[in-house]
Amino acid sequence: SIAQNGKCIKNTLFTPDNKYCYECNNKDIGMPGCKGSCSFSLKRNDIIKCEGECENGYIESSEGVCEPCDNINKGCYECHYENEYPKDYIGIKTKRRFVCDLCEDDYIKNDGKCYHCSDNQKNCENCVINSNNEFTCTKCGSGYYLDQNEICQKCNLKDQFILGTNKCVQCNDFDNGGIKGCKYCEKNEDEIIWI
Repeated sequence: SIAQNGKCIKNTLFTPDNKYCYECNNKDIGMPGCKGSCSFSLKRNDIIKCEGECENGYIESSEGVCEPCDNINKGCYECHYENEYPKDYIGIKTKRRFVCDLCEDDYIKNDGKCYHCSDNQKNCENCVINSNNEFTCTKCGSGYYLDQNEICQKCNLKDQFILGTNKCVQCNDFDNGGIKGCKYCEKNEDEIIWI
């Protein structure tokens, strides 16, 4: 919209040039995540300051600055601050503590933060937190299988394939799922190609 006498009519709009007005949460010119009013000034580092709250999925990282939860903790899409720390908390304590409420599907939440399974174990795609509050891998990435210690391993030889989630089998190992006389096989997604 066009500014009137260098000002915007609604407080959810701002003008950087005193000619045109933009929504405070405009993704190109404004501050995405700003809910409500904002102020604009070239005389400060943060030229746009959110005067209202941050939208869901954003958090005020510094005064008047809305930032996606994912920027603070990768994989987090809803978050908030808390003033209290758990009694058994170990580490540096700040005035307020970032807490993630919801993590993306391929992340797992533990102690208010999101972790990708591969952060805790290389090549792990899905995991759970066991009763000892430890990460346990339940599914490895493509080309890897879970061994008896729940560690993602890769088949070492070219004439082997992964059967299910926890077995590396030679292509001609008939007793364990292979085909008699098969010299080469590969797994493509969920389908095994026999040659």
